[in-house]
Amino acid sequence: MTSTSTVPVLLLLQFPWLDDFRSVERLPTLLDGLHYAPALRRLGWSVRAAVKPSEVALCERLVSAREGRLPAVECVPAEHRMYAHRNIAAAANGRAHLLFAHADMFLNLRGWAGVIADSQEQSSFAPAGGLLAKDSKSSARSLCLRPELLHDEPDWFWHNESASLCEAASPGLGVAACCFGWADVAFLPVAAHAAFREGAAAFASVQCEVAIPTLLNWIARRGVARFGRVSCLGGSNVRLSAARGVGALCAHRIDLKYFAQRGGGGHQAQRARCSLSEAPQPSFPGEPAAPQVEADDGGACWLTLARVNLPNPPRQQPCDQRYRGLDEAKAACVSDPACGGVMRDNGVRCGGTGQRPARFQLRRGRQLPAWSFSPGHQPKGDTRRAWLLHARDAAGCSTVHVAARQLVARAQNATAKAMDGAEPYRVVHARCA
Repeated sequence: MTSTSTVPVLLLLQFPWLDDFRSVERLPTLLDGLHYAPALRRLGWSVRAAVKPSEVALCERLVSAREGRLPAVECVPAEHRMYAHRNIAAAANGRAHLLFAHADMFLNLRGWAGVIADSQEQSSFAPAGGLLAKDSKSSARSLCLRPELLHDEPDWFWHNESASLCEAASPGLGVAACCFGWADVAFLPVAAHAAFREGAAAFASVQCEVAIPTLLNWIARRGVARFGRVSCLGGSNVRLSAARGVGALCAHRIDLKYFAQRGGGGHQAQRARCSLSEAPQPSFPGEPAAPQVEADDGGACWLTLARVNLPNPPRQQPCDQRYRGLDEAKAACVSDPACGGVMRDNGVRCGGTGQRPARFQLRRGRQLPAWSFSPGHQPKGDTRRAWLLHARDAAGCSTVHVAARQLVARAQNATAKAMDGAEPYRVVHARCA
């Protein structure tokens, strides 16, 4: 593993905005408790602390208290970490490669030097997984999707309307796919700085967990810098023991108090050698959608789809038009000219806690999705199922059988085209000891 870079590297540390805690007080723990300072000196890297504007003066006092010890630390006012791509863009000046990380993300700096060198300093990196999935238990894998697939993606929340905002911002840049992914650490080579600044300006209002992977994927599609993923220990909502954290290339969330009080092995971790391996993975864990087509006993024709949402009518409340049985819900839908289908979800206890959940609700219709997501990408406990009302008489089923077959054929014949907005998925794994 090569560990030298021909271009300087800037470590950009993002400190959180907390009302009840001055987060920049963690800076000495990172430099000394985690032994970033000696590692940075050996590598010849510089460091910048992006802090809450009201904490810049405190940051500068903490740096001055180090009595001129290297590395020198620059304290700068930061944007909120929800929009961390703005802070990355501000630091991406084309003079040094940029390694960005949240302050509570452990980094094996020697290992990162190897990742940078092994990529010939021409690849961007972000985590392969780590975001909390909708089931609140598992980790959602980073994924890039074309706009027509965004609103059927089943695993992640797409916070702060980020799917719609990404979709709206994409045409101006020629972005072919919106991505989501854990963004607590990212690497941006000098070659990608100008493109990232351009993209960050267009995506300024998009949450960073969408903006950062989307821009790195877009930069790769332009042929500027490849986009690789790294395997980090833990996740966005995981708390790790100190012993586990220091054996990885990157780990979150570590107990900084432990390192502040005892050192906690940070010295050994920064001297650990990391052996690196790269493994390709499928870019898209899905397949063409194949809806079931059936006529019910009442004579209506339905399309059945798993893990697909149907839109709510305007002003519909959680208990409105809810039923405990599917047949009852279907009959009500056929009788309602405004109904486009029936949606099954986890249910709502309408009428009191002693009632059985009403799991079936009348919804509006929608176009058939082009893709369904593979079982390997399915969070446990996802019970969503949709019955689209195609026709109120069984004769309509003959035409929809043809339409469904054509839909599947189009998707099968255009698999590569459907996902041509996503870069090939490469994951770098590191073993550090």
